[in-house]
Amino acid sequence: MGLRRRLLICYLGGAAPLKLTWLSVLHTVFGGSVTVGTALIYTIISDVLPKHERLAFFFQVTAATIATQFLGSLISAALMLWDPWIPMLLGLGIEFLGILALLFIPETLSYDDSSVSPTPDSTSALSTPTTLISRPSLWRKVSARAHRSLSFLTSDIRILLIVSTFHVHMLFNNRDVMLQHISARYNITLAYATALVSIRSGLAFLLCVIVLPIVNLYSRNRFGSQLSDLVLTRISAVFLSVGFLGVGLAPNLPLLIAGLVINSLSWGLFSFLRSLSTSLVEAHHVARLNSLIGVIDTAGLMVGSPLLAILFTWGMDLHGQWSGLPFLVCAGVVAILTLILTRVSV
Repeated sequence: MGLRRRLLICYLGGAAPLKLTWLSVLHTVFGGSVTVGTALIYTIISDVLPKHERLAFFFQVTAATIATQFLGSLISAALMLWDPWIPMLLGLGIEFLGILALLFIPETLSYDDSSVSPTPDSTSALSTPTTLISRPSLWRKVSARAHRSLSFLTSDIRILLIVSTFHVHMLFNNRDVMLQHISARYNITLAYATALVSIRSGLAFLLCVIVLPIVNLYSRNRFGSQLSDLVLTRISAVFLSVGFLGVGLAPNLPLLIAGLVINSLSWGLFSFLRSLSTSLVEAHHVARLNSLIGVIDTAGLMVGSPLLAILFTWGMDLHGQWSGLPFLVCAGVVAILTLILTRVSV
């Protein structure tokens, strides 16, 4: 819906104020947009697949996201050489095909009846008539429902610790800041900087498609499902922190490329985290878990994106090694995340 509104305003040209494009986000009030869509994708995967196959499909979702962002940008740039309307209309057509495909997806909660075991908490929330409640205030009703919805968080401190780490997921979406940093610090064009950052995307794609499924299979056979996820999560977090540290401190392009390579080795981190957190909750709480992860992810993006922009400006003003300030801060944040993960045991 948002894309169609933006295309309509662009088609009208000067006949409509450009600020009307802000209205394109109103559809998120009713549908939730990408946050809800992502939560539903992971919930469907968790409902349909057994635990030992779930993580492999999480890797495929991550790989598809990387490929879409990487190849989509290249294809759009090439098509815009002929006409800027071609990629926009093509994107609209692909969106319609995706919506059409969604119409044929059935309910998946009871796909595996053996995995659904009603609990007193879940059944009471559905079966308790509202008439038994002596007309509590609206605030009390909302508070009670929120408490029931989030009760699975307080029942296991491990879930709370794992879910809290998803606020740093936005660090994987810092491509724009990274491009500006590389271009300014090493005095190269944005096109050249884009090519360098594409190395990270290409390696991350290969990692999710080939390397991580093999490593995961070996690790699960040796440690078991949950312990394997936890060990690989910690290793990925270390790679992410060291990679950001390398990008922030690299004095030349070869060391920068080394930092990008190390950074790419961490792209399975949030697939491992999601798999681990999903294995710790009951089946009927998976949808709530993924929705909560989406909310935390979005909140991290809202706070983190302007913060990275401010840190980039400060770093450019300080010059020298401090020009990589955003990535030094990212390295520190992920180091704290790693320490949090050391408090999780299975």
